[in-house]
Amino acid sequence: MTTAPAAPDSLAVVAKVQRVLEGFEYNPNGSTYNVDKKRPLSKMLETGQLISRTPSRPIQCVEGALVALHMTQRYLDIRRFGISMQSCESGTVWHHLVIGVYTGSKFGAFGISRNRRLMNKPLQFDTLRQLILDYKEAYEDCGHSLDYVTLSKAIPHHAFQEPTVVWHYVKIDMHDMDQIARICKAYTDRLLENTEKGWALGLVGVPLSSRRSRPAAMSLTQGSKSQWSPGGDVEVTSGDDTGGSFSEDERSSRTHRLASSLQSLPGAAARSRSLSHAPYCPHPSARDTRRTPAAGLGGKATTTTTTTTT
Repeated sequence: MTTAPAAPDSLAVVAKVQRVLEGFEYNPNGSTYNVDKKRPLSKMLETGQLISRTPSRPIQCVEGALVALHMTQRYLDIRRFGISMQSCESGTVWHHLVIGVYTGSKFGAFGISRNRRLMNKPLQFDTLRQLILDYKEAYEDCGHSLDYVTLSKAIPHHAFQEPTVVWHYVKIDMHDMDQIARICKAYTDRLLENTEKGWALGLVGVPLSSRRSRPAAMSLTQGSKSQWSPGGDVEVTSGDDTGGSFSEDERSSRTHRLASSLQSLPGAAARSRSLSHAPYCPHPSARDTRRTPAAGLGGKATTTTTTTTT
């Protein structure tokens, strides 16, 4: 399927959004807005509007993505989709999010990072594969191995069409060049068609093992990170592996429910006292460890030690 050249207005909007994002300072200390990506799209757009009104306040990658969605929401010929990236450096797993964009016949991206090559991408890529491999090269240049890329469904322009964004639609193993080519081609066909029926059918020629069918994983740590990252931060989410965080009230509520469920187990009282003073995690003994995919091992788990602050 072919598309008409992008309208001048759309090209100008893409350029404007990228200039706005470049004007923000990157925040190395954690998100300061509500970046829960499980919220309804309408709520995320409201957060994006709020962020865009305070350009002097530093932001991180998810906040930048929300700004981009807000600023392009009414431009129907600009197709947007999430590109979530998982990299590994010295045994530490990092996550980063940008918004892929397609208009006319070119791909580009909106994003913010302390590394310029992991930020915006101009509308100059003929294929989605070229865009993703450009990010892969940028990661390698800064000493990271880009292990996985997860693509969302197309993000609708009418918030009532779909209550929430399907951020985890298909996952790509970035060590398998054949898989990268096949999935990018099949995904592009769906993006150009962009019908609910088409998205529901999945990607032609892509095995089920490449599709995101698992429930959201529970993170074992919660807090801000000050460690260096080329694009985003060390995983700090619970139930979402590409950004976002629980509010204090929600975290307290989840901790309380978890503590209550442990009352029937031996040593429950001690666990409850310990959990009430800790960041949300499933068990006190898991507080300083988490399971992360090993680079290049197809998702085999290894234990990585992290340091968190609350």
